[in-house]
Amino acid sequence: MPSSFALVVALAASSSCFAAVVVSDGTFNDADWSMTTFQFGPYGGGGSASQTAGGVPESCRMVTNSCGNDYSGAWNLSMLETFSYNPSSGGALTDLTFSMDSRYVDGLQAMSFVVEQDNHFWRVGYFINTESWTTYAIAPVAADFYAMDLDTPALPDFSATGGVIRFGFGSANSSTSWGYSRTGLYDNFVVNFVPSPAGLTIAGAVGLLRGRRRR
Repeated sequence: MPSSFALVVALAASSSCFAAVVVSDGTFNDADWSMTTFQFGPYGGGGSASQTAGGVPESCRMVTNSCGNDYSGAWNLSMLETFSYNPSSGGALTDLTFSMDSRYVDGLQAMSFVVEQDNHFWRVGYFINTESWTTYAIAPVAADFYAMDLDTPALPDFSATGGVIRFGFGSANSSTSWGYSRTGLYDNFVVNFVPSPAGLTIAGAVGLLRGRRRR
């Protein structure tokens, strides 16, 4: 199957200004995504994810979360492997937006958007998916993100001195008394941001983005 990865570079009308980057995935080939699990509670939890049919309109990512007993569970983070951005090369990351479609299969799941930097993870937004496909979107700044564990710095660094950034989303479930599993579907993942200063030439911008794509 051909890669589902899509990248759109919007160039300003002056033809010398790098205006915006849009990264999207509406197919969710398994090779394009990884999963990292953060457990919590006395018994923790786990999960799995894979491409499946039934998206809007075609395939999507199916995530199953499992929970242990007694207020235990897990955040399962799906991270896009085909794109990363280096602020120290491209400029500070500004005007960041995320959007994604989601619905549950057999019970509610919580969902957040996620960034990774220097092997640390942060999430932002907290949505509860529904039985029908719904679009969730957020336009956060760095101060809106929450660290996934105590070893992670309080906030990601979106400045021009920050490290390489990857993007993704997370889903979570937790128990009260008894453990269980829940499955959700996720589709049409879109990240949009503007490098600043936006003064790169067209050739420089295209070269920068090619250097960030990994297969």
